[in-house]
Amino acid sequence: MSAAKEKVSEKSWKGFEDAAELARKMQGVATSDKKYLYAHYKQATVGDAPKTGPSIIMVTERAKYNAWDEIRGMEPEKALDLYVKKVQELEKSESVTIQA
Repeated sequence: MSAAKEKVSEKSWKGFEDAAELARKMQGVATSDKKYLYAHYKQATVGDAPKTGPSIIMVTERAKYNAWDEIRGMEPEKALDLYVKKVQELEKSESVTIQA
């Protein structure tokens, strides 16, 4: 069971799942936005990042871990809400396209 699922309404969780599906179809998303989405998704579904992250030579994995670790302590419900809002914002962006 995810960190937030038990604490939010079924409607909120469905909105989160729909946003996650839409995010997977997005192209042209800036790296900073990708890290934001990753961090908030993980915080909503897992909770806090582990105390230790991947090696610094694993550049992509370390960057994702660092983004997640930066929001340590954030309530999973808040992370879920911020994730959905960011996806909605990106959906309206002219630089982002949605794969069919």
